[in-house]
Amino acid sequence: MAGNLPLFRDAKGRNSMQTTTKDTGETVIVPATVERDMYGEGYDWMESLAGTGWHEVPGWGRDGWDLGSWPYIIFAAAKTEDETGKLFGYTTHVEGDVTARWYRSCEARNLAISKEAFWYWASGQSDGPEALEGMNPQEFKQIDGLCEPYIPDLGNQPRDDSPVSKICLVSVTEETRKMSHLDWLFGRVRNFSMILVERPKPAPAG
Repeated sequence: MAGNLPLFRDAKGRNSMQTTTKDTGETVIVPATVERDMYGEGYDWMESLAGTGWHEVPGWGRDGWDLGSWPYIIFAAAKTEDETGKLFGYTTHVEGDVTARWYRSCEARNLAISKEAFWYWASGQSDGPEALEGMNPQEFKQIDGLCEPYIPDLGNQPRDDSPVSKICLVSVTEETRKMSHLDWLFGRVRNFSMILVERPKPAPAG
């Protein structure tokens, strides 16, 4: 069971579950939510995402502001499809509470992430743009460049006819093959050979 929802197995043998899309109200089968380890922390939960179809998303907005505050507030995204078309999900791990949402459109999913990112930035719980200082976290504003998937600028500009995408970063401690999954989480793909950032390491005990 995942959050009291029955689990299924997909064609690849991964756990799946039935849920309802937030934007269209459809009943769909999607990758199961990865529940927290009662004795673990946020970094352990991120490690447990491997092979589930979920991938952590560290940055958001044009300049890659922190999305959440690891290891206490973590966002992850997923993408799948059924006979109707593509499905786009995101989940949050907030001090052990795990909640997933699914959408039929990528735009609806990205807007939902943007609204939640805005709330954490404006409330001071996540390191975000100074422009949000003093804003009401409950009053989401579409500010240019702040509420969109992060596109890192590595100086490798694509040709005019090449696919351009909203893309996430993968930790240097993860296998680079994860890039093939992250490439399509936020739509069309910018053709980078490798995009890597270093995952923050937890402070040593004691």
